[in-house]
Amino acid sequence: MGVILLPFLYGCSYEPSEVDVEGKWISPTGGEFQLNHNGTFNIKNVPGDFILEDFDEHEKLLAGESGKWKIEKWQGIWVVDLSFAHSDRLKKGYATRILIGGSGILKNKPPWNLYYWKGEEGEEKYTFKKNSDNLAE
Repeated sequence: MGVILLPFLYGCSYEPSEVDVEGKWISPTGGEFQLNHNGTFNIKNVPGDFILEDFDEHEKLLAGESGKWKIEKWQGIWVVDLSFAHSDRLKKGYATRILIGGSGILKNKPPWNLYYWKGEEGEEKYTFKKNSDNLAE
């Protein structure tokens, strides 16, 4: 019976699209990501130690940072690639990924959420839920 169910479960996977992730995403602590239709993003009040894992001096909240985004599959999971523009805080720019997770047994169905792991997978998780009241620019 497990052999019959396994193909069924894998056959029901979805791929997140740009339309699925465009818009405003909010964390429980008030952090915000705005992923715009034109491939740009802005962030507000996001803890720097989650996004900028290589930079100890950026542990404060990031606000007003911006850049470009795109969806891709990385190591078997869907992610939003973020390329931060040069700024006063990020003098050389910065590139990172935010993971796309879903619902269901395999976490591969809408509704989607965006998240970071602080440190290794399974440690502290910082999650964003889509704010359906706001449309992408």
